[in-house]
Amino acid sequence: MLAFLLACAAALAIFCFYLGWHPSMADDASRYRAKGGFYLSLGFIALVLMFFALQRGADDRLQSSGITPHPGIVAPMGLVAGQHTDDPVWVYETAMAGEEMLDFYRNSANVQGWELVKDEPRLLEFVGAESRLVISGNSRRVLMFSISPRVRIAPARH
Repeated sequence: MLAFLLACAAALAIFCFYLGWHPSMADDASRYRAKGGFYLSLGFIALVLMFFALQRGADDRLQSSGITPHPGIVAPMGLVAGQHTDDPVWVYETAMAGEEMLDFYRNSANVQGWELVKDEPRLLEFVGAESRLVISGNSRRVLMFSISPRVRIAPARH
């Protein structure tokens, strides 16, 4: 689907480029609209390419955090938030219900370096040395990973 949208945007960009800069277009307003369409098409293509560039390292970052990507993960959904920070969030489309995929992460071999502290049907919470990991899944074939700094509560002073 995304490849089709990219192809349509490229075709629209070529068509608008032709209309916007071809000498047969005598009407200035039409030329400006065509040039605007060309620039909007290029912007859309750039946005999609940026999306792919940001998603490219998501699986590597998961694995470097000790998390094995489930074999049933189909594709990333949306932009990865905070991928190059200490608290990234990844959302994936999955081949089966996200709740079913959580069983894979209940096995400690698939989340190395993390200790399971909360186990609910749709949510698993783990703690590591410095971070907290939440994996949640739902019946709509979506799986979400969130890593955040571990909050430590200081003892009360008297």
